[in-house]
Amino acid sequence: MTDANTATTLCWHCSEPYPIGDESCPACNATNGNVNPEQAQAEAKGAGNVDHEWKFQDDSFDHAFGTERVHYFACAHCEATRPVEAGDFDDNWPED
Repeated sequence: MTDANTATTLCWHCSEPYPIGDESCPACNATNGNVNPEQAQAEAKGAGNVDHEWKFQDDSFDHAFGTERVHYFACAHCEATRPVEAGDFDDNWPED
């Protein structure tokens, strides 16, 4: 039998294991449903915000008819992705 000091749980958001008594997942910052079930449920339904660290991804590739442009943002902490939006364009946009 494990005690509370060594027991772990899996994150509902990114499936990473972490200590059951922690307030949030250290990998993606999602609220621990064992500690605060109401907040975790709100986050799971989209009412709360999980802190993501968005990294620009360029999976473009060349083929016989030209270049296929594939740009998106991926979270460095979990498997979440989001599309590139017009507001993402600024002076730091990657050059061709």
